[in-house]
Amino acid sequence: MAVKNVIRIIVVVIFCMVTANTYSQTDKGYHLIGGSLSIGNDLERDRFSVSISPMMGWFVKDRFVVGGILSTSFTSYHHDDPGHEVFELYLAPGCRYYLGKSRLKFFGEAALYFGNYWSTRNDISGDFDFTGALGAGMVYFVTDQIGIEFLTRYGISEFANFQDIRLSVGIQIHLPGKKIQQSKSE
Repeated sequence: MAVKNVIRIIVVVIFCMVTANTYSQTDKGYHLIGGSLSIGNDLERDRFSVSISPMMGWFVKDRFVVGGILSTSFTSYHHDDPGHEVFELYLAPGCRYYLGKSRLKFFGEAALYFGNYWSTRNDISGDFDFTGALGAGMVYFVTDQIGIEFLTRYGISEFANFQDIRLSVGIQIHLPGKKIQQSKSE
């Protein structure tokens, strides 16, 4: 009985979120500032990682943002004897495309990460790495300009020889550019 009530409440909340008023946060001329915290797990090895990734972007067309991500992460490997830790620092140009005209919007993401990593094992530290990543997510705008995002990203690296899936949660702030600010003040 209680499960049915919880399901009904969830359905009502989702309906309200999807049918909310239209907002223009993803229109051309807006800026995106945000960041996320993600947790990853290697698909082939016993590896766990946590990363923090601030990002910035510009909507060059309606619903299409181009920008950059700075990703820092800490990874712990347990498949080796003894295990070791790795610190990574990456810079990634990327883009997102948003779908939807309500407070709840879905998006796809593509990014190319370039960077370096340092390990507690000296034999594998300091190598340049290149990683391609694709992701899908959603953002719910709690105000006209602030959104909470959820993202699932798949990444593959030839140089470091790994594949992973990362789940992340983050915050987005959508700010109007100068032209939009001027038109609102007129």
